[in-house]
Amino acid sequence: MGVDVGVGLVVDRGEVVAEVRAAFLGYEEALVAGDPERIVGYFWDAPQTVRFGVADHQHGIEEQRAWRAAQQPLPPGRWLRGTRVTTFGADLAVVTTFFGYADTDATGRQSQTWVRLPVGWRIVSAHVSEPQPGSHSGPQLESRPQSRLESRPESKPDSRLESQPGSEPGPQPGSEPGSEPDPSR
Repeated sequence: MGVDVGVGLVVDRGEVVAEVRAAFLGYEEALVAGDPERIVGYFWDAPQTVRFGVADHQHGIEEQRAWRAAQQPLPPGRWLRGTRVTTFGADLAVVTTFFGYADTDATGRQSQTWVRLPVGWRIVSAHVSEPQPGSHSGPQLESRPQSRLESRPESKPDSRLESQPGSEPGPQPGSEPGSEPDPSR
């Protein structure tokens, strides 16, 4: 349904939220699988793409591609909590989530700006941070509900991450990551 905030801009249209949620889940699955090409495929293939990491940053897709290829796999047991997908109209979304790993007490934060491009939904800007111990301000993070990406059988999914019936995680059909047209053609 969504909320019209004026000038025809509807926030959180259900079908748009579902599309972005599916793309986000595909990205997370590629991240957990340690598949650098799939991960990079969820980003806008452009020099303007920006990603700020915990101890790194990449400007442009080529920097990110090189950085991702050199990275070790994530620690096991990645979990997500408090994931929010907020859409603005039909072509812009922001996804925020807390994340962590089974064997640590640290809770990171992740935010991504997604844009619908001709090839499908792509991340144009991303930020990942992990606050220093004792620097937390705001509500305390209680227990850590598990996302469906968690490998432990007793985990419970974050219901906001569940795909809508019939939707598959990842880019829309016919818009697989890495299929951006060559701009020189």
